[in-house]
Amino acid sequence: MDTDFIKNFLTSASPFNRLKPKEIEALVALSELHEYRNKDIIYKQGDPSDYFYLLVQGRVVALTMIDGKATEIELLKRGTIFGIISLFNDETHSVTAQAIENCWVMRVAKDRFKDFLECNPLIALDLSRILSQRVKARTGPKKIFQSRRIGVLGFASSGKTTYAFNLGARIKDATGKNIICIEVVSGEHKVPVFSDNKEVKPLDLKEFDEGDIDGHVVHDAVDYLLVRADRGGDISRLANYLSEQYHFIVCEIGMKLLDQAYTNFIYRCDSLHVIFNKNKIELTKGGRVIKDFEELHFFDPEKIKVVINEFRSGENIDTEACRRLVGRHIYATVPDYGGKDYSGLMRRIARETGEVVLGVALGSGGSYGFAHIGVLDVLEENGISVDIVCGSSMGAFVAALWAAGFDFNRMRLSAHEFGRRRDAVGRRRGVLARGGPGAGARRDDPHGAQDAERL
Repeated sequence: MDTDFIKNFLTSASPFNRLKPKEIEALVALSELHEYRNKDIIYKQGDPSDYFYLLVQGRVVALTMIDGKATEIELLKRGTIFGIISLFNDETHSVTAQAIENCWVMRVAKDRFKDFLECNPLIALDLSRILSQRVKARTGPKKIFQSRRIGVLGFASSGKTTYAFNLGARIKDATGKNIICIEVVSGEHKVPVFSDNKEVKPLDLKEFDEGDIDGHVVHDAVDYLLVRADRGGDISRLANYLSEQYHFIVCEIGMKLLDQAYTNFIYRCDSLHVIFNKNKIELTKGGRVIKDFEELHFFDPEKIKVVINEFRSGENIDTEACRRLVGRHIYATVPDYGGKDYSGLMRRIARETGEVVLGVALGSGGSYGFAHIGVLDVLEENGISVDIVCGSSMGAFVAALWAAGFDFNRMRLSAHEFGRRRDAVGRRRGVLARGGPGAGARRDDPHGAQDAERL
């Protein structure tokens, strides 16, 4: 694995993809690429900090000692930064990092990496956000490696609270990890939108102090929490506390509270889903809020996902007009609540958020490539939902039909029509369809034979 590979890798690895080519070259010059074999220990829990680590290839597991046993708390994937808590606070490592297959890890000595950050403050800001998501072992053994925060921002009638809870529930289904959804209320409201009329005491954000909050949490497959924020307070303190118990914190955010409780929380979000109705005034005003927020707080624009609620639409505005009004790409449009299309959309968004997207690659093969339709059909029949399909040659044709939303019957009919027209063209030119044994040219057409020979 050479330095050119590392440079190309860094151009697509966040946050280093924001560096200029010369800055990437400087970072590569400071680093070393180290290979770890399966079951090699990269560092042990309790070891002093030594390097900044970036997983370039392979998989690494984070382990911690719980009741005297080494327990897996997270599987680290390609592109994951690790070892940074001890790097910045000069404490010992709170987990053990072990390779579970042959791995390549980019390492930079601690002092060298800190010097690099002083010359690149933008990357230092991004790393501070990542650091805020990493859970510290404060009250006992570390049980969660990283807690991710998802903000759901919108006006009062945008459907943000329902969207937030359904997103949390779908993330739970996709990942199996601990999720809490936070609903913001004002006054003495005691019944969460998410619950079956379960009454719960809202947590006053202004009076929150780290400690037991069980009296405020409704426990279920997805926990939820009512927070009263109309009297002020900083929700980041609450999120830091919850991060020791939950892998994902989904919080709905009212536009009116942006300058009060949520500035720090949004800055540290993994993603910010901004929900709009199809309303010209709302879209225009919301677009200005997003732009102002980006300029003031250096929020990565790639983290913002604009979502249009179609079933709450009050005006007949198409998606392109919505994009122009809000001033950015539309990430998703939400169809009628509860239907098949709604369920599929929320599943896709949740899998992307939880980083468990399932993709299928379809190969070439001429007419035989139409067998891919049956493969996709069988996967769906067995409850295996595919999020991304790519393909080569005929596989790309089938993938395009799938991406266009064709059901499997329409895909079969389209494939049949495509094959019929292709055969007709082949007969006129004297060339039979390629794709298997026996394909070739008609002997009574010399031009066809030449064409077939070239093919």
